[in-house]
Amino acid sequence: MQRIGDSTSTANGSKEFTQGQPASGVDATLLTPAWLNAIQRELVNLIVGAGMDIVPSDDSQVLNAVKALQAAAGTWAKLANKPTTVAGFGITDAFTKTETSSAIQKAVSDLVASSPAALDTLNELAAALGNDPNFATTMTNALAGKAAKATTLSGYGITDAYPKTSTYSQAEITALLAAITDRLVQATETVQGIARVASQVQVDTGSDDTAVLTSKKFRSAKATCSAWVSWNGTGTVAVRDSFNVSSITDNGVGDFTINFATPLANPNYSFCYTVGGISNALNLSSGGSVAPTVSALRVTSVSAAGMGTGANFVMTDFPYNSVQVFGGK
Repeated sequence: MQRIGDSTSTANGSKEFTQGQPASGVDATLLTPAWLNAIQRELVNLIVGAGMDIVPSDDSQVLNAVKALQAAAGTWAKLANKPTTVAGFGITDAFTKTETSSAIQKAVSDLVASSPAALDTLNELAAALGNDPNFATTMTNALAGKAAKATTLSGYGITDAYPKTSTYSQAEITALLAAITDRLVQATETVQGIARVASQVQVDTGSDDTAVLTSKKFRSAKATCSAWVSWNGTGTVAVRDSFNVSSITDNGVGDFTINFATPLANPNYSFCYTVGGISNALNLSSGGSVAPTVSALRVTSVSAAGMGTGANFVMTDFPYNSVQVFGGK
């Protein structure tokens, strides 16, 4: 805003208009173009600022502009730099949209907790309760009709048992002991009873027909075979069947090593090795050049076609080979 005194020196000390004093040589205040233009710009800006266009023929525009600005002063849409968040208004005791969603989700999660998928909604839970709004009362009434738990034999209708509070007579005790004694008899092929375990000596000698034999003592009995095997020795060794033999090593033609699955207790065992399956030949078999050990036995086999005519013994693989081992226990 420009005062008249800002554009001319003819204004008074307060930069206001004066009519002057011609008699005293004081001029009246002059109207300068600068001041008039400043006033015009102020008025035009007022009208334009109110959102109106300048209309030369309308003498009420300044008034209307003031009224429009006054009316818009209290309108929210006309405010500049309006806050857009709760915090922007300085409000600290209200939930934001994010906080509200989080609080609701947590409340729902707490309600559902770890419910199975078939019961994680109120509808599913209601269906599981039979849509019974008085489910608790219904269950209470149902439980009220159940049979009471008995605390005595007679409460269960049992009449053929002794209660722990009973006092037994000497005759009853004697009868009970006699019944137990009747069961404590030596078991036989036809009578149920008790039996003791046979010792290893009894198993080996076969001297006791009243003691029972365990699997361990049977395995350790000297009268039983410690190991045996049947195999085809031609081509690749093929074991037909065996007991306590893990494998057979082919050392060459007519030369094999029998490997025991479980080592024997000592190497002082007896063995038998037989071969067959080749006609017109005298088949011989024997232990190999290596002494028997607790873990293996080496054997060899030969044939002598036309024996008696000077034919030589020849190391030979036979289709049928059999070894039985006894002892070593």
